[in-house]
Amino acid sequence: HGLSRTTDNGDTYESFGTKHGMTRGSVSGLWVSGDTILVATAWDTLTEVSDSYLPMGTGLSISENGGATWKTVSQPGPTPVQNVTYDIEFHNNDIWIASWGGGIRKSSDNGQTWSPVTPDGRRYDVLGYENHRGFSLLSENDNLWLGTAGGLGKFTPADTILYSFREGGNSISGNWIIGLYHQETTGWVWAIT
Repeated sequence: HGLSRTTDNGDTYESFGTKHGMTRGSVSGLWVSGDTILVATAWDTLTEVSDSYLPMGTGLSISENGGATWKTVSQPGPTPVQNVTYDIEFHNNDIWIASWGGGIRKSSDNGQTWSPVTPDGRRYDVLGYENHRGFSLLSENDNLWLGTAGGLGKFTPADTILYSFREGGNSISGNWIIGLYHQETTGWVWAIT
């Protein structure tokens, strides 16, 4: 039902939601740095096609003043149904999101417009390629790691080369990457597969 913050080690909490100007729904993704907060929200919706409830992304909320005010952005992608944003990252002055049906997308204008980015360089097609379905992101030094339903991608903006890693041999342990972490003390990148 929104976002909560504590400033006193859990003694009290302040909550933010639609009455504060955020998008409606449960929080599915969060990124915070300083006073800037980016939140993705989602809910279940009954669809006429399948007569069942499906997850639906309800958009992004952005605050640049610690939650005092919010602006909202509609859910990027071809449809909000089955297009939930699971992760948000800020990398090289761009906002990046990882969404199931919306894929990996980036915005260079603070969320006004979005472009799909694929870890294999092919034209965006979430129905045709599992690695176009986004679940996790990690900004690590100059690299951006992309966790998808079809493997792990590594994007190096300096030379715009995409590397793809898939299960098998001496590679990752599974193809569905739901979380990424950079262990700064060792330089290691961890992937939850």
